[in-house]
Amino acid sequence: MVNVCAKGVRRRGIEVALTLPLLTVTLFGMIEITHRWHLEKMLKLATHEAMKAGADVGGDSEVAEDVFLQHTAAIGINGAELLIGPAVEEFDNGAEGQILELTGTAPALLNRAVTPPIINDQRDFSGGRITYWRESL
Repeated sequence: MVNVCAKGVRRRGIEVALTLPLLTVTLFGMIEITHRWHLEKMLKLATHEAMKAGADVGGDSEVAEDVFLQHTAAIGINGAELLIGPAVEEFDNGAEGQILELTGTAPALLNRAVTPPIINDQRDFSGGRITYWRESL
């Protein structure tokens, strides 16, 4: 009876030794992917708020960029950059019905959002492109 218990204990130790590293890698992988996803959503929120401020009455590209930088600083996203398309002049002087575009990006390394190349091979992450039709001012 003693041999059976010893054998059983040894077998459980081997099972734990084989499965624990796999569970640990899976858990930390899920945490990293979720962190990157969260940063992308927060960057999209900051871009959306910048679009609302910039396309509002009296708003322009400078207002949009200031709001974007305030939001990303408050969220804790480092090195964020707002890309205005197709051109800053068109964003500032757009007529009613013109399509405005903003894209928020940030470097993944500065924000500790590095995922394995198999999942995502980008060095920067993006909050997506926000498109808005300018309404009457």
